[in-house]
Amino acid sequence: MKLFATPSQRIYIPISPVLLAKRLISFALLLIVFSLIGVYARLYTDYDSLHRYVHHAVDKTNVDAELSIPAFFGTLLLLASGILCWLISRDQTAANLHTKRWAALSLIFLLLAMDEATSFHEFLNMQTLKAYAPSSKFLLWTWVIPGALFALTVFILYVPFLWSLPRRTAGLMLLAGTVFVGGALGVEVIGSAFHSVNGGHSLSYRLTAHLEELLEMTGLIIFIYALSDYLTANWSIVIQHRAQS
Repeated sequence: MKLFATPSQRIYIPISPVLLAKRLISFALLLIVFSLIGVYARLYTDYDSLHRYVHHAVDKTNVDAELSIPAFFGTLLLLASGILCWLISRDQTAANLHTKRWAALSLIFLLLAMDEATSFHEFLNMQTLKAYAPSSKFLLWTWVIPGALFALTVFILYVPFLWSLPRRTAGLMLLAGTVFVGGALGVEVIGSAFHSVNGGHSLSYRLTAHLEELLEMTGLIIFIYALSDYLTANWSIVIQHRAQS
């Protein structure tokens, strides 16, 4: 395969959706296992007496921590989703009837990746928002309210788009969205209740946080599989190179 080509040449990049999904889910499960080992070390060992390098490793593998390996992996999954949506939007053939919808979806995932990297949604846990939110142990983190409204709005706007896609692709995308939102919002409110009652260091809260992150990563991996499967089923990914001057 040539890396560079004239304008009339095309490069076809083969993708194995199944192999890609298997490797991603294996890595996600590995992250969950390492994070759970860290939970065990914190709760059931003399953690303070352990070497500082162990503390550093536990912090960087914690799925519920910012600036950690799991957070970085989640950002990469969101970026990969956005890139795949962008690649599909670049196809200008008659087979692709929704280039603008794909491009908008790509932008949404880019913004979500930025949010994952910066935790911007945490700023929505403000006293101003709390003043208008119902008082409940399930709403300790009030960002879930605008988050749920955003997810519902996107779903409603994209129903005609999903209806136009092949049934396999639409079904996988719906499954991916359900799993991701179920983790990011549904399990989040359950974790909020455990946090309110038992505290942020309790086993119940930590296990809930791991379930939430696992569902988020799984949803994104299903989505990546759906997009790569859609690409290989309908087109080869084609990249046009301009002639080098």
